[in-house]
Amino acid sequence: MGKKIVYFITSQDKTGLELVLENKEDDKTICLLQNAVYLANKTVKETSDALNQGIKVIACKDDVNIRGLNKVVFDNVELKDYGELIDIVLANDSIINI
Repeated sequence: MGKKIVYFITSQDKTGLELVLENKEDDKTICLLQNAVYLANKTVKETSDALNQGIKVIACKDDVNIRGLNKVVFDNVELKDYGELIDIVLANDSIINI
């Protein structure tokens, strides 16, 4: 198995998701923060593609709540608080900020 990599995405721009989908690492996690939580919306094709490829997608619970997105987030996007995000950082070999 390859390295465990977490991608932190903070922009609502879909380019970050597209870059993750292009890379072929074995164990990828996408973490959506700040305005990137809008990408967890059920209408975003790139997020759907990532989930269908078995890529774990996480969104910051506080950022989702502040923006009132609770009802439109994909059911299989995990919502985590900031303390849990620290655990994710420590559990991965590499971190890439997009």
